[in-house]
Amino acid sequence: MPLSIRFAVLQRDDHKCVSCGQSPPQVTLEVDHKKPFSKGGSNDMNNLQTLCFHCNRGKGARSL
Repeated sequence: MPLSIRFAVLQRDDHKCVSCGQSPPQVTLEVDHKKPFSKGGSNDMNNLQTLCFHCNRGKGARSL
């Protein structure tokens, strides 16, 4: 996905994990697909969320 979309998602989510609420420097943040890209999810802002590394790995390829 374009870097501009990633940055917009991080800004929208206030640079915090939407699952646990942590933010840098305590955690590394990632932009995640709510409906996995591998299962037909899009790069639309409504399908993207900010998760920390640990919450994203716990989610895997499951939809939220």
